[in-house]
Amino acid sequence: MINFETLNPLVREFFHLPVSVHRGILKTCQNYLPAATANLFLAHCAEELLCFCHFYPEWIAVRGQSAFAVIGYDCDKGSFAALIRTFPNAKIYTMFGNDLAGRVWDSKLSLWQIGLDAGFRISGEHLKVSFMEKEMSFSVASFTLNRFFKTIGKFQTTPALKPRGGYRNFAEKFRAGCAV
Repeated sequence: MINFETLNPLVREFFHLPVSVHRGILKTCQNYLPAATANLFLAHCAEELLCFCHFYPEWIAVRGQSAFAVIGYDCDKGSFAALIRTFPNAKIYTMFGNDLAGRVWDSKLSLWQIGLDAGFRISGEHLKVSFMEKEMSFSVASFTLNRFFKTIGKFQTTPALKPRGGYRNFAEKFRAGCAV
């Protein structure tokens, strides 16, 4: 758990204490006009979203521009579709771990956004992907969202935001005491 008081003051002002979530959407000091929201940031937990905003406060500087949603670790296609319908004009950004599980989540949500789906499973040092009745194999070490979309011949529309500096996620970077 992070210490809320050590976050950037703009983040503390933007998000209410205690941080609360309604239907997966983090409550903030503003009222969202969902159809006018330009950016929707998705992560597994609120801590990750808060730490991201700590390092990139420009995303919350303009009120109503960005919304932040927690999807948990068991999100399904229906829940994701409901969230997307809530913010119909928002560009989606994912913030999942800088590891294989995070890259798979990035891929799943990117596929769901364009109405497709795939199955992912690990087999030894390979990630097996079932997509449109085809079976593909990727080296676990080299699997990326970009490489996956190039392989399936689709255009990647969802940016996957990852922390720089070798950190697994933004919360880990925050805990390491990295400056803004």
